[in-house]
Amino acid sequence: MLKRVRHVLPCLLLAACGETPEKYRDTHHLELPPVLPIEHTNPQPAIDADDLKPKSVLAG
Repeated sequence: MLKRVRHVLPCLLLAACGETPEKYRDTHHLELPPVLPIEHTNPQPAIDADDLKPKSVLAG
């Protein structure tokens, strides 16, 4: 009898936790974060091809 309770109780617990209310499944009505414009006050210059090459002290 005690063995059956040990096996049935976790199964019932999992079955009870598996059912979630519908309000938690629908995320359509959740508030969205504001959309902020991206403003670059200090634009960075483009990277030259020479900057991508590894610089070695022994190359000279």
